[in-house]
Amino acid sequence: GELRAALGRLKIADVTRQDVSKLHLRMADRPYQANRALATLSALFTYAERHGHRPEHSNPCRRIQTYREQKRERYLTNAEFATLGEVLTRAEREGLPLPPSPRTAKRRRATAATAKHRTKDTSPDGSRALKPFNPVGVAVVRFLLLSGWRGSEALTLQWTHLDESRGVATLPDTKTGQSVRPLGAPALALLKELRGHRKLGNAYVFPGTKPGTHFT
Repeated sequence: GELRAALGRLKIADVTRQDVSKLHLRMADRPYQANRALATLSALFTYAERHGHRPEHSNPCRRIQTYREQKRERYLTNAEFATLGEVLTRAEREGLPLPPSPRTAKRRRATAATAKHRTKDTSPDGSRALKPFNPVGVAVVRFLLLSGWRGSEALTLQWTHLDESRGVATLPDTKTGQSVRPLGAPALALLKELRGHRKLGNAYVFPGTKPGTHFT
């Protein structure tokens, strides 16, 4: 929205470094968002150059200094951890209320004459009807909470990587190479439950809907 307000009336070929610099300076109180906006604009203008909408090497984002970002690290409190666990249980059993999608948000304002076109999964106010979440997706979140792994590491975990008798997983390809990860009792209990529902022919602990794929 802010990008559109600042640059939306300009043609791509007319945007100058001064225009981008003013926008970036205006967002100085939000360094993270300002830097992401700059990166988005830079990618857009690189694409424009590639397709002949701007001269080569004319990216107006070049040489604009990004703001220093201060990394923050915060862990869940015990109360937050417990609340998240309760929510995951509810999501798996009955589902959670989700905000209406852009399409159903328009239907919320529909007249009685167009109300018949609403989908069966949409309530009259445009919100989605409750239905249980994919249990594999819920299991992924639970495993991440219990293990502290990166998301990609959990999603690509295979049964052959696990030695449940020793309580460890050996990941062959991480950012630091092969990695041996100890697993606590709650994580092992979750894996044991998943093994009981293992899909034949799928090597992944968290299987996808298509044969041979992992959950995404």
